[in-house]
Amino acid sequence: ELSSEKVDTTEWKIDKTYVTADSYLHPVIDLIIKSGAFPLTRHTQAKVLCIGLGGGALNSMLHHFFPEMDITVIEYNALMISMAKKWFGLEVNAHHRVMLDDGIKFIMEEVKLGSNYDIVFLDACDSRATDAEFVCPVTGFLDDKVVEGIAQLVGLHVEKKFTRIESQHQIAAAVSFPGTLIMNVASLKMTADELEEFMMSRLSKVFKHCSTQQTTASINKIYSCSQQYNGREDIALPLFINITVL
Repeated sequence: ELSSEKVDTTEWKIDKTYVTADSYLHPVIDLIIKSGAFPLTRHTQAKVLCIGLGGGALNSMLHHFFPEMDITVIEYNALMISMAKKWFGLEVNAHHRVMLDDGIKFIMEEVKLGSNYDIVFLDACDSRATDAEFVCPVTGFLDDKVVEGIAQLVGLHVEKKFTRIESQHQIAAAVSFPGTLIMNVASLKMTADELEEFMMSRLSKVFKHCSTQQTTASINKIYSCSQQYNGREDIALPLFINITVL
């Protein structure tokens, strides 16, 4: 209840399960959940890399529903990290890390280390770049070497994956499966057809399967790419987390 003692919004508790109806995060969350890139259980230890923090809504939601998920967020701007902590309830711990670093540099260093991720979410935008070809992602992320690097990070790797449900008990098997790249893309210069042609020409060089989803209330398009289709078409998400994420 709002009162004179509760006007400081930095002290309000943030609902980390809520996403506004017109948010571009709706298709992002949908693609993550349906990707098939990790076992859909509350105790999944899937590795997720987010390039770009924003207010921290996506990574905070994932950490809320999947507290053992291994989430790393790379943010270039220290002010964004400070704002996310002060205004949006960003909390970090051993499973949920936020690092101040250059996203491209971090990706290439992870490639050299042979790291693997189940999900890479690229949300590196610059709203000031009105004269650039892209607002999202920053153009450097679309360089061939960077795209190839991301493809390596989400390449085939072997883990225990929950393959089916029997009497609500998850059955695990050691299988090879790919991770998924999910990318937020927006351009103020290209038409929808030009954007589609450009993006697919870049992504199809290194990924075998790519799809797109248009956001409902913005120019943003969400691209999802993997080395093999392993998606879940119909998810009874409440079975795993008791409430629906979206």
